[in-house]
Amino acid sequence: MMSFKEFQTISEGEIFRVVTTKYHTVERIEGKFPALTFVCKKGVGNDDWAIYCHYPDMGVAWIAQNGDKVKSNVNILSIFPCDPETMDHYRM
Repeated sequence: MMSFKEFQTISEGEIFRVVTTKYHTVERIEGKFPALTFVCKKGVGNDDWAIYCHYPDMGVAWIAQNGDKVKSNVNILSIFPCDPETMDHYRM
């Protein structure tokens, strides 16, 4: 679990964690459960951060710029376990 003190050592704009799942719980029309990549990125100019996700074939840089933002606290903490102070800086 990352503390806010540790989080503050991450550089602005840095991608600091990437997680790719084998599947997720959202079923596509074809009945398959595709993999997803989650990219944790620190904001620029303050201590905020966010997690973006998309299909892995899009690439980490693309996902960080264009992916869907993760908004569920349960999902956020499962991807990036952190203390409450760090969680308070998550950019919804």
